Amino acid sequence: PRLCTFYKGRLMLFSSRLKPVGMWASKSNDPFTMIPGSTYDDAPIELELFTEGAESFRWVDSGAKVLLGGEQAEYIVDTIADSPLTPTSFSFYRVSNNGGTSLQPFSTNATTVFVNRGRTRVQGVAFNDTRAGFIGNDISLLAPHLLVNRVKDMVFRPGTQFDRAPRIFVITDELEVRTCTYAEAEEVIAWSRISFAEGFQPRAIATSPDDFFALLKCPKDDTYVLSILDIDNPEFYVMDLAQQYTLTNGVAVLSDIHQESTVAVLDGSRFLGFFDTTTELDIGDSDFNDDVVIGITYASKLDMLPVVITGSGSRGGTLNRKQRLVRVLVGVEEAYELSVNDEPLFGTVAVNDVTGFAKRQGTYERRFFGWEEQPRTEITATGLYRAKLRSVSREVQV
Repeated sequence: PRLCTFYKGRLMLFSSRLKPVGMWASKSNDPFTMIPGSTYDDAPIELELFTEGAESFRWVDSGAKVLLGGEQAEYIVDTIADSPLTPTSFSFYRVSNNGGTSLQPFSTNATTVFVNRGRTRVQGVAFNDTRAGFIGNDISLLAPHLLVNRVKDMVFRPGTQFDRAPRIFVITDELEVRTCTYAEAEEVIAWSRISFAEGFQPRAIATSPDDFFALLKCPKDDTYVLSILDIDNPEFYVMDLAQQYTLTNGVAVLSDIHQESTVAVLDGSRFLGFFDTTTELDIGDSDFNDDVVIGITYASKLDMLPVVITGSGSRGGTLNRKQRLVRVLVGVEEAYELSVNDEPLFGTVAVNDVTGFAKRQGTYERRFFGWEEQPRTEITATGLYRAKLRSVSREVQV
């Protein structure tokens, strides 16, 4: 058997090479006894779940019921509420016709989320009280362009103390990372991109109850680093230089810090220029203050994609309706030059190496006009100046 789960005190196995729709359930509260020897209620169970469209099972997920995913449809192993699973007291039937792959699904509060058989969509199956049955929905309905390169892996991280929204993370075959804020209670689905510094390639993703991790391949020397997405910081969400070092005194040998050919040097909020990594910097020189930051230059972007707000309708109810991005509120802990959708929020595009830009703190507003099919929200910080964001809120009119 290829699939395994626990359900109502039994170890359950599914889909072997010889029996692709086979099901094996251990003796109740005894996972090591799998061979049926009687028909008592706690006896092991072995049978084949023959039904239309079920050629083999690709994944299994158990909660209040056992949900099985095949290549063409999804199925339920159902029992009477609050009753044990016995050889004679369960039913098996189809609940949706999406079809999936062998990627491991996960359960949120009420939905089992999985990847469709083409690996180009993220699907969900949930019980609907109005219809008194299970229904499927396309979680990636408004973001097909983000998954066109096919999903390689998918993980889930529940809400945390400082980031209360549950999030789905996806990596594609082209080594691109996407994330989806999936708040079922509010019926909100919001997809975004996660970008890394130029040359750094994500190779694998994982989550813990508190963090999201990405294994990154560095541009040179086949070096790998483990990156943590810092969205749970109690003070701010960070968009910053790819790697940075703060020096206070002595002589800095840039080649010992970065292998890149060119780095940027900042002294507080002043940009001092680009330096070759063969350069030595005397931090004790009178031209420097006490806080010198050295880092790789690149543009940091926070690209927030359209939000689905379904209200009382079905999911994706705004698909054929234009939307208007009314305003964006950006709360910053520390920032010097930011733009929203290519329009300056504060600071200018000119580099000031004399006095530097003013350090901004607080909440700043940017208003917009015009209706669009899919309004975007792209917040950009240059690669020369740090930007530490506390929050981003946007108002959208449908």
